[in-house]
Amino acid sequence: MKALSLLILFLSAPLHAERLYCSVSENFESVSGVDIQVEGDQKALIARTDSFVTYVSKKKGSNFEVEMFLPELEIRTYGLGALKTSEDRVGTSIWSRERLLDVVCYLKTP
Repeated sequence: MKALSLLILFLSAPLHAERLYCSVSENFESVSGVDIQVEGDQKALIARTDSFVTYVSKKKGSNFEVEMFLPELEIRTYGLGALKTSEDRVGTSIWSRERLLDVVCYLKTP
């Protein structure tokens, strides 16, 4: 009975949230830099402007996905990667002759 109670307590506990720092730049100029807490498999908003929206979400293990969407051009891009240390990065970019959008996230250290 005690083991069953511990199992129920463990399964009902909230998922571990990961703390990230994410930055967005446009043409090498900073647009946004935010601390984000990613819980479970939920998308966390990084930045939203009139021309783009960026999100980050946690996948299995230490894998994360960064998404950038440009609604006026109907363009979406993704970056996938493992974040195990504060040195690791995951990001994605969209570029044209006139514009470079870049989003990068890394783990925050306590």
